[in-house]
Amino acid sequence: MQISGLATGLDVEAIITKLMAIEQRPLVAMEQRKTKYQEEKNTWRDINTRLLNLQNNLDSLLAPDLFRRMAATSSNAEIVTASASSKALDGKYEIEIEQVAQAQRVASQRFDEVDSPVGLAGTIRINGTEIVIEAEDSLIDIRDRLREGDVLANIVDNTLILTAKETGLAGAFVVEDDDGVLASLGLVEGENFKNVLQEPLDALFTVDGLRVTRSSNSIDDVVEGVTFQLLDAGKGVIEVKKDYDKIIQAVKAMVQQFNSTYGFINEKMGEGALLQGDQMMLRLQNSLRRVLMDPVAAETKYPFMGSIGISISKEGVMSLDESKLKAALEDDPAGAFELLGGKDGAAARAQEFIKSYTKVDGFLAERQKVYDGRLRDLERRMDDFERRLELRQANLERQWTQLETALSYSYSQQDWLTAQLTALQNFYTPRRK
Repeated sequence: MQISGLATGLDVEAIITKLMAIEQRPLVAMEQRKTKYQEEKNTWRDINTRLLNLQNNLDSLLAPDLFRRMAATSSNAEIVTASASSKALDGKYEIEIEQVAQAQRVASQRFDEVDSPVGLAGTIRINGTEIVIEAEDSLIDIRDRLREGDVLANIVDNTLILTAKETGLAGAFVVEDDDGVLASLGLVEGENFKNVLQEPLDALFTVDGLRVTRSSNSIDDVVEGVTFQLLDAGKGVIEVKKDYDKIIQAVKAMVQQFNSTYGFINEKMGEGALLQGDQMMLRLQNSLRRVLMDPVAAETKYPFMGSIGISISKEGVMSLDESKLKAALEDDPAGAFELLGGKDGAAARAQEFIKSYTKVDGFLAERQKVYDGRLRDLERRMDDFERRLELRQANLERQWTQLETALSYSYSQQDWLTAQLTALQNFYTPRRK
C-alpha cells in the first residue's frame, strides 16, 4: 500500500491500518476461539492417554495368572535359588548340595604364536562330527574349526582350551584322533586327555532327604512347578508361597495412575480452568471414582476397595494401605480376588467404564470429532473473513487514492482561478502617474 497523502496532508497508511485493525476484531476473536478449541481438544487427548494407561493397569490386575503366581525364596542364596510357576504348591524344601554339575574342560600345550600356520593336517572327530585340519591352519583357524564339533573352543594365553557345551557326564565330549592332530596339539595322550582342567561332574544333592542326581544345575523336574538353581555345595531352604508382592505392585501402579488421571481432571475442572463446568468432564469425574469404590455385587468378605486398604480422600486422592491389603490376601485370597480380579469385581467394572470412553467409537473419540468439526468450520469462516478483509483494504486504498486525486485536481483548479483573478485585478487597476 502506497498512498502519498500529499493532497490531504494526512498519514493515509496509518489511517487505513487503524481502520483495518478495527475491521479485524472479529478475526482476532475467531483466532482466540480456535486456540481455545485446540487447547480443549489437546486436553481431552491427554485425558484419553491417561485413561488408557489406567486401563492397562486394570488389565494387569485382571491378568489370569496374577493371583496364581507363586514366589520362591532361599534361606541361602549363595548355595541355591529357585523360581516357581503357578503350578507350584505352598511348601518348604530342604536342599543339601554335595556337588554341583560342571562341564568338561581340557587344554592343549602352549604355542609361541597363534596366527601362524601350525603345520598339522588330518581329520578328527568330536562327538561324531568330522573336522578337517589343514597344514596352513593357525591355532586361531583350528579353534574356529573345532567350534563346529559341538564343543566350545577358546584360546587363553596361547593355549587352546576345549569346554563341553553341556554340564555333567552326559555332556562330556568324545574325540577321535586317527591322524594324531590332537596329540600334536598336546590335547590327548594315547586314549586320554593330557591336560584336564575340569572333569565332567553330575550334580549330587538331596531334596528333603531324597538323593537326586542330574547333569545340570538347573533342576525343573524334581518338584512340580519349581526350578532349582544349584550354585555351590552346602545347605539351604527354599520356601514357596503365593506371590502377594506382585499383586501389591499391580495395585500400587493402579493407584498411582488413578491419582495421575483424577488429579489432571480436577486441575482442568478447577476455578477458571479450561474445562470448568464441562458436563462430560463432570460425569467422568464422578463416575470414575464411583466405579472403583462402590461395593461389588458378589458375595465376598471384602465387598469394596476400602475393606482391603484402598481409599479415596475428599480431594480425590487414592491411597493404599499395603499392610491391610496383604493381610486381606493372606486371610481370604479368593475374596480379595473376587474384588480385584474377578469378572464382577471393581477392576473389571472400572475397566468396562473406561473402555466406553477410550474405545474407537467411544465418548472421547466422538468428542474429538466435535472439536475437529468446530475447527474446520472456524477455519473456513476465518479464510472467508480474511478474503473480505483483503477486499475491504483494497477498497479503502482505492477510495483514498480517488480522494487524493480529486483534491489534487481541485487544488490545481483553485490555483489557476487564483492566478486568473489576480491577473484581472491587475489589468483593471488604474496606474498612478
